[in-house]
Amino acid sequence: MRRPLLYIDASSSKSSYISNMPHRTRPMTALLLFTGLNVFLVSTITPVYDFVCFHPYWERRREQRRQERETALRSSTSA
Repeated sequence: MRRPLLYIDASSSKSSYISNMPHRTRPMTALLLFTGLNVFLVSTITPVYDFVCFHPYWERRREQRRQERETALRSSTSA
C-alpha cells in the first residue's frame, strides 16, 4: 500500500511531510534547465535551417526539375 506524500497529524493542525521521501522536487532548477535548453535549441536552429535549405542537393534538384519542365513544355508545344 502506498503511503501519502503529505499527511495531517490528528493531534495537531499542522501538516508534515514524510521524512523518507525518495527525492525532492526543485521547480526553480527545472524551470531554469527547461529555459536554458530552449534558448540553446532556438540559437542552433538558424545554422541548421541554413544548412538544410541551402544544401547543394536542393540547387541540383531545382535545376533538374526546371530542365524537365522546359523539356516537357517544348515537347507538348511541338506535338
